[in-house]
Amino acid sequence: MLGRKYPSEDAEYEESGRMTYPGYHWGNDDRLVRVHKRLARLILRDLRRAARATTDNKEQ
Repeated sequence: MLGRKYPSEDAEYEESGRMTYPGYHWGNDDRLVRVHKRLARLILRDLRRAARATTDNKEQ
């Protein structure tokens, strides 16, 4: 999700192999890293809750 909103930019290389532009990665922004961790935690929590609900229904 963050990758679509903040796509990484490819670095450009000169003929000598020197990198002229390091590119951007959302992992360099502390705020976006926190958002990513929070989003992953919420998604995993909901997935686990749904999995638990389906196994509880199967047992009954």
